[in-house]
Amino acid sequence: QVMFWNQKKKEKAATGNEKKRFDHLLSVAEKLPVMTLPDLIRAIVRPVQSDFLLAVAEEGTDARPNMTPEKFFFEELIHVKSYEKMKEHEMDGADYPLSLASDMVLPWPWSLQRFINNVSRIGSYKGKPWKQDNSNHYVELWLPWRIGFVGGGNHSITAGILAGEGTLIPEHVYDMSWLFELVRTDGNHWFVDDHKVEAVKSGRSAAVFEIGRLLVEGA
Repeated sequence: QVMFWNQKKKEKAATGNEKKRFDHLLSVAEKLPVMTLPDLIRAIVRPVQSDFLLAVAEEGTDARPNMTPEKFFFEELIHVKSYEKMKEHEMDGADYPLSLASDMVLPWPWSLQRFINNVSRIGSYKGKPWKQDNSNHYVELWLPWRIGFVGGGNHSITAGILAGEGTLIPEHVYDMSWLFELVRTDGNHWFVDDHKVEAVKSGRSAAVFEIGRLLVEGA
């Protein structure tokens, strides 16, 4: 019984920390000019990107799961995102080139061997400048956050990010601002149509979501 209570206490403390993180990030977002909010989003997402870039090198193959929008924001998102609605708000990829050096593209390299092979050879100073391969590279860009979710080419995209070079045209660009009418988070829970659907696992991801709302409202 004591074990159980301690466990619960730990969980509550962890939840409290995520909420604190969320509140503090939003208080900073509210003090920043709207046009600089993408910089704050980059600062929040970068540690997530770094963790995924490093995981197989540090822990071995399959160290992390696929990085999907559901994984990044919240699992129930799968039931909220409507393909029709996404298609309706699709933009032209050519208008949204992504810089692997500075934009938040989130690959999830899963194979240590492929990580080694790609990082060994991709990069101008290694004699093989990074370039987009349309048959392999698949990235879906979500606005207004400007986060690129990778569906293919994880290892070579990782190598480009680490080499600090490469420009990628996303396969799909979706303006997901319509989500703000349906979804919100207070840093403790995610709500869909004002119904509590899930506890917040990451105060940072929850903050990114709500900073997107500030971006759209301030535009």
